[in-house]
Amino acid sequence: MNRRASDARPPEGATPGSSLSSDVPEARLVSFGGVPHRLRPLTLADADRLIAFFQSHNEETVRLRYGYFFREMTPSRARQLVGVDQHKDLALGIFSTGADGTEVIDAIGRYCLMEDGKAAEMAFIVRESKRRLGMAQTLLHALMDIARKRGLNELVAQVQRENRGMIALFQQAGASSRSVLGADAVDIRLPLHPSAT
Repeated sequence: MNRRASDARPPEGATPGSSLSSDVPEARLVSFGGVPHRLRPLTLADADRLIAFFQSHNEETVRLRYGYFFREMTPSRARQLVGVDQHKDLALGIFSTGADGTEVIDAIGRYCLMEDGKAAEMAFIVRESKRRLGMAQTLLHALMDIARKRGLNELVAQVQRENRGMIALFQQAGASSRSVLGADAVDIRLPLHPSAT
């Protein structure tokens, strides 16, 4: 795959954060563990929130999400990750309200359109303290719904084999999985129109 969902960048001339197409969801309230959260697209204004979110991760979370460990989310990389062209790619966040009243990122789900225009590579990350509340599942279903509206045929991912929870979530949604030769990872293919295959 030429582009990874973790490295999605806006195309030349795009205006990230501008008016969104009708198939990009507006902010809505969702509840996890009885606590209200907001699900909405990421914007350039979320760059500092993304850096703080990254700094909250332990080494294992970073390695499982990005496929390798690195210590710093730079401001330029953060801007690239939150400033995607939401008309083509997609980056959604689940936010709670911090002690100071500002928004805090608790989970992110994104996809990056592949070259054929009919599939996209997806990726997810959830704050360690907010796992097993259904955030990744909520994000997955939101990405699937939008991808269907946009005419995509499938979502794909490459997941570390030890990330059993994420693999199980994809399989419950109807994905197939197969081992990656020479790597401790699994290729995931999630058809969006299973009855047509």
